[in-house]
Amino acid sequence: MAEGASPTPEQLAEQIRALKVPELLISTVATLGQLAFVKLEARELDEARLAIDAVGALTPLLEGHADPDMLRQLNQLLADVRISFASAATAKPQGQSQGHDANGQDAEAETGTSEGQSLGQDENAGG
Repeated sequence: MAEGASPTPEQLAEQIRALKVPELLISTVATLGQLAFVKLEARELDEARLAIDAVGALTPLLEGHADPDMLRQLNQLLADVRISFASAATAKPQGQSQGHDANGQDAEAETGTSEGQSLGQDENAGG
């Protein structure tokens, strides 16, 4: 293929066939984990929560399809970002009046029981 030329539909189809789903999932989970940390730093808690939930949903799918060490790393990433989320959700932003989060919502609503449930942290999660 010449430089600057677009791949043909056949070439694109071959590239897609060559993809390995576990490798794509690992890359996606790692990217979502890093994005969650960036969103936490920016105090975009809803965005961070969505990324964390996605990591929590995708990581178990890799059991039996990825190296056990890689699974440990992804599970550690999930644990770390969940801890960071909990800290960010309960921390008062600089210059913020007490009782409201960065979006002006009641801080108690942000840290209620639905938070742990949306992050997949229930008694049946197992890990």
